Amino acid sequence: MAVMYTFDVTRFRTMFPEYSDVILYPDLTLQGYWDLATCYIFPFDECWLAGCKRENALYFMTAHLTAMGDNILSKLSPGIRISTTIDKISVAIKPPPFANQWQYWLGQTARGQELMAFLSLVTVGGFTVGGVPQSPTFRNSWGGFC
Repeated sequence: MAVMYTFDVTRFRTMFPEYSDVILYPDLTLQGYWDLATCYIFPFDECWLAGCKRENALYFMTAHLTAMGDNILSKLSPGIRISTTIDKISVAIKPPPFANQWQYWLGQTARGQELMAFLSLVTVGGFTVGGVPQSPTFRNSWGGFC
C-alpha cells in the first residue's frame, strides 16, 4: 500500500525559516500551497521518488509556490536584471538561460532552483518506463521490439 504524504506545517517552517511568521504566512495559506504542490508532484510513493525524497520534493515545491506567490504580490518581474537606471527608473531583464519552460519556472526562486537540483540528483541515470530496460532497436525476450 502506497504512503500518502500530508502537510506538516511545523516541519515546513523548520525547513524554511523564511516562512516562520504565522501572521505573514498563516497555516491555511501554506496548506493551500501544499495542496497546489500535490498537483505538480504526486503525494503518493512511487518507485523512483519514494520516502524522504518524495516528501522533500513536495516541501521544496510548496516553498517554491509560496515564493512565487510573494513575487506576484510584490509585482517582481522574473528574470535576470542586466541593467538599471536610477533617475528615470529603467530596468532591463533577461530571461535566465534554461533549456525549457519548466526549468525557467523553477529557476525564478531559490527554492525552485533547489528543487530542480534535487530532482536532477535523484534521477541521475534516468529511469525506464514500461518495465523493460531495452532500447527500441533490440528484440525483447518474446521476440517483439521494445
